Order: sequence, then C-alpha cells, then structure tokens
Amino acid sequence: MRTFFLFILQLIFTVVSFAQDIRVQSHLSDFSFDSVLVNVKQLSGELPVTVYGNAIYISSRLYNDIGNEQTFQWVKENFSRFGLEIDSMAFSTNGKNLFGIKYGDIFPERVCILGAHYDNLPTGGIAPGADDNASGTAVVLEAARILSNHQFPNTIIFALWDEEELGLFGSTAFANNFNLVSDSLLGYINLDMIAWDGNFDNKSEIHVRPIANSNQLANIAEKANLEYGIGLNLEIVNPGSPNTDHAPFWLNNLSAIGISEEYQG
Repeated sequence: MRTFFLFILQLIFTVVSFAQDIRVQSHLSDFSFDSVLVNVKQLSGELPVTVYGNAIYISSRLYNDIGNEQTFQWVKENFSRFGLEIDSMAFSTNGKNLFGIKYGDIFPERVCILGAHYDNLPTGGIAPGADDNASGTAVVLEAARILSNHQFPNTIIFALWDEEELGLFGSTAFANNFNLVSDSLLGYINLDMIAWDGNFDNKSEIHVRPIANSNQLANIAEKANLEYGIGLNLEIVNPGSPNTDHAPFWLNNLSAIGISEEYQG
C-alpha cells in the first residue's frame, strides 16, 4: 500500500516537471503513510472529521446522503488549509465536483489533473467504502498536502468527482465542458481502488487507450516505476476499462490513464 502511494506521488511529480528531477526523492520524505491511513479512516467513518468546527462521523458518502456533502466540505477545508485555490462544479441536483488548484509559475495554461471519486455505495445507513474509493481520495489529499508546498512550471488540479457510482456523472460533466484546448491538458491520472493487495504481490494496473497522448502518459508511469525504484509489478491494460472516471476523458479525446489495484487478474 505504501509503495502504491509513493508511486502516485512520483508519477505526478514527473508529469508536471520538465524531466526526471532530483527533487523527487527529497519531496518523498514529506510523505506520511500515517496521514494517508488516517484520511482513509476518516473518510470511511472509523475516525471523526471536523466540518464547520463540529466533529462528525461520515457513515456514508452515497450521492444523496448527508455524508456526501460532509465529505465535500471536509476536503474543501483541507484544500483551503493547503493554500490551494478552490473551485467546484455543480452538475445535478446533488452532484458537485471539487477542485484544488496549484497554478504553475511558468506555464500556468498547461494542466495536469490528479483525481478520484469521493462518492460510494451501497445504499443504506452505513457504507464505509474504504477501498472504493476512500483510498483514491486519500491519496489525492496527500498529494495535495505535499505538492502545495512547492512550485511547478505547470498547473496541477486535484479533482474529486461525485456520482461516479451512478454512471461517471461528475467526471463526464467536467470532461464534456473542459474549457481548455486539449493540447493544454498534459494528462489526467485517475485513482480508483488502490489500497488492496491481498497476496502482497505488488501487482497494479494502468488502464490506457490509444487516445491523444494517453500511451505516452502510461509510458511515463512505467518509467517512473523503474527509474525511481518503486517496485510495483505493473500491468498495462490496453484497451483499458471504461468503468471509472478516466473514460470520459478518452471519450473527449483527452489524455488519461487509470491506476488501480489488480482488478482484472
């Protein structure tokens, strides 16, 4: 699990930098497995979160549950605390995407997006969703915490999608209305279900399709894994699964990959 989180941070740093950078290792020292684990426990209702100054437990992140709105507000408060610019996108009666933005200091028009969905299933009063997808949300939060303290040439958007479980509604609304030309999107990296490795074989999947620069983005991921000694056993799935939030980017001819635990094996 820790190896997976390190890989994500190294990959995102590699994408937004000009090339391999010796700063990667120094920034990795900021990584806190304990911080990620606490985030997962808070998102899945094992530990309380503080929203508007009140301690509450998130028992469910279902699209129409109060916990969904509480999650949105809690992450928003964290993004603000990290010094990120906040934006959001309401796309349905209940659905809201959340964005924490770190503008680049040289090419702010060039954008890399790291994202995950924060809603979950099943229906009912208790739906922890620790793996699907508190795990992805927790890593977006940890990456935002670390990378917000540093300057990068390109802009990074930390995105959290709502209503993925209903049919990728949040990410679809965004990708369909992306207000930058496709050449400005360096790539979208999607994180969905990244915490489970039942047999400890370090296998994980990169889902990709030959659309825009998606293959090149997958190659960057493979290179980061090797050059920085991450140690994941990566499998490139091509054509990748259309069942999570990277798919709407492909449908709009935008560069994207999806990273997950071993899912198809």
